Amino acid sequence: MNLICKNPESRVITIPNILSFFRICLIPVIVWLYIVKENSIWAGYLLILSGVTDIIDGFIARNFHMISNLGKVLDPIADGSLRKPLANYDKK
Repeated sequence: MNLICKNPESRVITIPNILSFFRICLIPVIVWLYIVKENSIWAGYLLILSGVTDIIDGFIARNFHMISNLGKVLDPIADGSLRKPLANYDKK
């Protein structure tokens, strides 16, 4: 089994992709904490964690040549998906 990809952009399992997937998994938790539990403190902590992982995954991808086609799709999804539910929420 050859573990070295001939095309590095075709890799799926990379540290940046794992971090982007983690951010996507955080979205329902943050929305649940903020809207259902009305716990803005913990939602804020997780939002900060999400931002930090975004910075880290970008740094790793660029500096360690781990940019992948999947990452080019996952990262914008992870970045934009949290804004929509929180922006449309009207606290009454």
